[in-house]
Amino acid sequence: MSLYQAVRPEKFADIVGNRAAVSILANAVAAEDDRPHAFLFHGPSGCGKTTLARILARELGCDVRPEGSANFQEFNAAEARGIDVVRSIIADSQYEPLIGGNRLVLIDEAHRLTGDAASALLKPLEDTPPYQYYALCTTEPHKILKTIHTRCVSVEVKPLSEDDLVEVLDGAAKRAGMDELPDAVLDAIVRKSDSCPRSALTMMEQTRGLTEDAALKAVQAYRSSEAQAIDVCRALVQGKGWSSLLAAYNGVEDKEPEAMRRCLLGYLRSCMMKTKAGAEAGRFAHMIEELADNTFDCGEAGLLAMMYRAWNTQ
Repeated sequence: MSLYQAVRPEKFADIVGNRAAVSILANAVAAEDDRPHAFLFHGPSGCGKTTLARILARELGCDVRPEGSANFQEFNAAEARGIDVVRSIIADSQYEPLIGGNRLVLIDEAHRLTGDAASALLKPLEDTPPYQYYALCTTEPHKILKTIHTRCVSVEVKPLSEDDLVEVLDGAAKRAGMDELPDAVLDAIVRKSDSCPRSALTMMEQTRGLTEDAALKAVQAYRSSEAQAIDVCRALVQGKGWSSLLAAYNGVEDKEPEAMRRCLLGYLRSCMMKTKAGAEAGRFAHMIEELADNTFDCGEAGLLAMMYRAWNTQ
């Protein structure tokens, strides 16, 4: 288990920063007679959306486990995004949990639901039994249907301030039994993290047991998953050898196929918009065509095949 997972907060009182979001949720839990049943958590990746949604579930009396339970279900719409998933959620919602109490359904990456799946959510979000709750998490709220927005309480989860990040790191070090970080290393992590606690904790974990100089080098060498994915995009566009492209791809820690495919498409679109050469624009267009199909059925194997065909258009 990573440090980020090991020190994940489990109570509202443990949350550092994002006081407005915590206040909204705490007030909602306290309002038993007029409690909202649908919440939309939105904000940058790695800043605590899923963590807050899980804490909400616990505050509502749900048994929160990674594998799910009788009154807590978690879906990743990057992997399960079709209407069948929503139909399953709707079918389960008709029955009160066997152990009683409330049930919460958490849908991560909610903006990746198909159009039919998102539309199918509208009625259950509006007409919920007293025991049923929904938490939708997204980094791209503009891609969520407006009719879903209007049915949910909006919970904005913001990046942390430098002081808050320092508090998070200090607390994590104590909980993990790590030595106190030298000020230079702590400052380097805070600057490099772009206010993202997940990135900061990942960097801190990589410095465990290192000397100050070695720790500073490890922090400077750290690249987020997003930056690593951009390396793949550049290798593809620059026409490097297949082995170089594979090396860049293998350097990505989080290889979620559909996220990588969308990153490649976004990068190629930007390249196509910027170029003034017709032949080069045509090359980018051919690459986009090769990456046009989603990877939900074919997974990583399908992504690699698409990448090879796009690379082979050089």
